[in-house]
Amino acid sequence: MQNFKFLSKTNPIPPGNMYLMFNMDDALINVIRWRQYHNIDMINSDNTELAMVNVPIVNCWMRILCWRHYTNINPEMIEIDYVVIEINTTPRNFTLRMETTELLRRIDITGI
Repeated sequence: MQNFKFLSKTNPIPPGNMYLMFNMDDALINVIRWRQYHNIDMINSDNTELAMVNVPIVNCWMRILCWRHYTNINPEMIEIDYVVIEINTTPRNFTLRMETTELLRRIDITGI
């Protein structure tokens, strides 16, 4: 039996929700920080341009659709649904699922 290299190698799964070579979960945290700093509603309000929150993608926006807070499991989890909209492409839906304490830590780690 022959061993083929392409069968023995495993491809690593990229971390988070990747789009255009950027981690959209990190972009979501930047959007949350920016909207919090400017006192703008988080859910279903205007789209936030990603270039405004230090994500170098032009003509691309993000909208937070909803979030769910799971308190009945340990550790508590939060799930945020969001959409990334780019000109002349189909909007892409993403979901971030993370421990609540970790999300709060990442939001507060570096302010704007």
